[in-house]
Amino acid sequence: MAKRVSVLHSAADRELVWALQSFSHEEGGLAKVATDLVEYYPDQFGTASMAKIGKRPNQAYTGEEVKMLREELPFADRRLFILHGEHEAQVRFKEYRAHTCYSIAKAQAEAEDPDEVRFRRPKTYSVSAILDRCITGALAQENESKTTHLDATLQRLCLDPQFDLVRDAPWYCHRAASILRSYVERRSAQAASAGFAETEVTRIVEREITDAHKLKEVVLLHGGTGIGSSFAAKRVCKAGPGRVRYCVVPATNDDTGFFRAIADSLGGAAGFSQKAMQLRDRCEEVLKGGDLVLVLDHAEYLFPVVDYRYALPKPVSWTMELAKHGVPIVMVAHTKLFETLGFVEARTGWNRDVLTSLVRIVELPKGLDPRDVGAVAKAILPTGSAPAQRTLADYMISAPGYLHSGKPAAKRAIDIASRNGRQRVEQSDIDQALNVTLRPALAAYRSAIERANNAKSKSKAKVRNWRPETDEQVAAKVRRKRNQIVTSSDLIRSTPSAAPLREGGSGPAESGFRRLENDRPGAEAAALPTA
Repeated sequence: MAKRVSVLHSAADRELVWALQSFSHEEGGLAKVATDLVEYYPDQFGTASMAKIGKRPNQAYTGEEVKMLREELPFADRRLFILHGEHEAQVRFKEYRAHTCYSIAKAQAEAEDPDEVRFRRPKTYSVSAILDRCITGALAQENESKTTHLDATLQRLCLDPQFDLVRDAPWYCHRAASILRSYVERRSAQAASAGFAETEVTRIVEREITDAHKLKEVVLLHGGTGIGSSFAAKRVCKAGPGRVRYCVVPATNDDTGFFRAIADSLGGAAGFSQKAMQLRDRCEEVLKGGDLVLVLDHAEYLFPVVDYRYALPKPVSWTMELAKHGVPIVMVAHTKLFETLGFVEARTGWNRDVLTSLVRIVELPKGLDPRDVGAVAKAILPTGSAPAQRTLADYMISAPGYLHSGKPAAKRAIDIASRNGRQRVEQSDIDQALNVTLRPALAAYRSAIERANNAKSKSKAKVRNWRPETDEQVAAKVRRKRNQIVTSSDLIRSTPSAAPLREGGSGPAESGFRRLENDRPGAEAAALPTA
């Protein structure tokens, strides 16, 4: 894909190809795209002459127009539009000549049809008749396979560097480029508007991703949980599949899992047999083109997530290396990322300027306006009554999960309404969902968290041993006089340099050891007799 896109000089063409590549990895693939084009834009199909003439489907073509249009149809379809008084053999002369020698084709073309056949043919043909033939050609199977001709054309557009959609447009759809662009806009808008509510967080995320794409910069968005930042990032990526790709950073420390997650988001090959270096090279080849914005959600996992003694944040360094090549990147993370940054720097000596010098940091709001929460409740529960939506909004404001608490409540309320034979969710349904299941579960959650807090307060180990030591922690260590952790390397360094004591031995092992001992530097000087 990267090589295919690299030969396209127009940014609009590159965006179109990236969008189709993204659709190819969704359910239905490019076959769904071909079917949708026929369903959404049936009157936009047709040959170049049909587009030039510009008649509507309820009109008819004259005899001269039919002769002109017929030359753009495949040989097998031309016989379907023979005019009044014409001989079929004369119309099919070029077809004969393509399969036989000229003399035989000429003899076949001179054959005459009976008059009762010739003069019963129509003098004109309707636009819809030829248009239907174009649509049939688009959906025809190619080479006796399940792939339609239009589907195969879309595959060539995505993979063939020599294919030009304007120059090599299929005969049945001269305006394929404009139709595809309209389709990408329509499908992206439908995907982005499903269950969407505009809030302050969504506006900030959309603005920052758009600016990152335009200015080729790196942005770090950080905030708390449950404010809808991840949902907003996904929504922007769905609205622009040709510009933005969404990736969840895996909570692992292996390079293979990290690069495979990015390769999946880019739509590249990410088989389990591929090594980390292969995946990394494929990702760099795509991203360094500069056409796509890489959105990394849960960016706090770019730092080590286990207690390796001196684990450097290699994913962060790789991401900043991409930034130096002009790759636009947007990272969405929890605010605790900065604590992890300080811990890693104190433990390993890693330079924080690698990250902070290239990143523009934006803090997301800690909470939402109640009107925004109400808009989220309407989007989550579109079939609910106004009182039910207000109750759901109040519950989300008071719940620990904030906006994350809305979907479970809405799903339970919808399920209760469907069991009662209703599609509309009423106030009683949301009350039953909250009072019978969720609020008791919330009380159990608070009780469990209280037990965890009590255990934490009684624990002597307040922090992990790899975190930087504050004055209070140093004083606590001095008072406790914690034993020093001694490793085997420390024992070797503390051992005197005198020769090790060994008991006398015999045999090949002992003689070999003595030869090695004598080969040490200074062994000869030590063996000389003293004066």
